[in-house]
Amino acid sequence: MNFSSQINIGISMAKNDINLKYRRSILGPFWQSITTSIMVVCIWILFGKIFGAETSDFLPHVALGFIFWGFISGIVTDSCSSLVSSEAIIKQINIPPMVFFYRVIFRNIILVLHSLVLYPILIMILGLKINLIFLLFLPGLLLVSLALMPVIILVAFICSRYRDFEQIVINIMQVAFYFTPVIWMIDFIPRDFPTYLINLNLFYHFLEILRSPLVGEMPDKLNFFVAFVEFIFASIVSVFIYKKYSRRYIFWI
Repeated sequence: MNFSSQINIGISMAKNDINLKYRRSILGPFWQSITTSIMVVCIWILFGKIFGAETSDFLPHVALGFIFWGFISGIVTDSCSSLVSSEAIIKQINIPPMVFFYRVIFRNIILVLHSLVLYPILIMILGLKINLIFLLFLPGLLLVSLALMPVIILVAFICSRYRDFEQIVINIMQVAFYFTPVIWMIDFIPRDFPTYLINLNLFYHFLEILRSPLVGEMPDKLNFFVAFVEFIFASIVSVFIYKKYSRRYIFWI
């Protein structure tokens, strides 16, 4: 099966997952937008007052942070069950495991694009100024998706072999949420706080690559550098794992 066929099947599976999840629902995936809106408003009311942050800065920061964190964490956590949940298909049809990894990527891309309907609403309510930097969002989305692909491969194979690893991944993502500037801003950090702890957070760099263009800011060069280095290193490891276990994993599920 060639690359384009794998992509097309992955996209079809992703669309089918969305349709099944929201079957007979009037709003469908837009329920995720509503849920995100409620969470953002609550965080803005609570933490915005506590930190004394400007609404025009803090509200877009939190809204886009929630949306893109859902995208990143969704890909990582979904990868845990990407092979196990497809057991019936895998045992009946000779299909490359990459198809199920593309399925995870495209399913979460579809969901994040639905959630981004909040963005034009924020622009109108807050009167945000838009510049050409926002065009970097699409290349950023592509870069982050590519950088997360090796992570999907590694996590999927490990979780297929060791089922307890899924709970470890879920707990790591829960902790990472609070260590990543999703509901707080870098400006809130005390000056004596060791900033290298933030720079070592891979999810922080992914989040900034996605969020910064939509608030009219250029992502830092360090964000791109870290994402690129992670992609190269993780790709080398994932290629080795894929070649070694792509024919064995069927015995684990």
